Amino acid sequence: MKLVAIIPTYNEESTIGEVIKGTSKYVDDILVINDGSTDSTAETAKIAGATVIDNIVNRGLGKTIQRGYEEAIKGGADIVVQIDADGQYDPEEIPKLIKPILKIEPTSFLVQG
Repeated sequence: MKLVAIIPTYNEESTIGEVIKGTSKYVDDILVINDGSTDSTAETAKIAGATVIDNIVNRGLGKTIQRGYEEAIKGGADIVVQIDADGQYDPEEIPKLIKPILKIEPTSFLVQG
């Protein structure tokens, strides 16, 4: 099961590295969706080990999050978690967050017709 974290960002160079470091312990891949940052957010995220997807211009949080989910699913994610780039959320909560999802039987999603 592939677990991917998406992190929408806009000018978060001071916090993004630590967020990626903390998150990488719990996920298979990290996608940083850089929403037209004018600082070193993208470079800092790459150095920290994330895959960076750039919006050339600022598209807003909603569109940036949507793009993150689309890219994660396109990349084969089975589970996607979203975390903020400013460190507001503790990555150590990721296992608690996905625990109920892992208990669901995959066949329960099949539509009987």
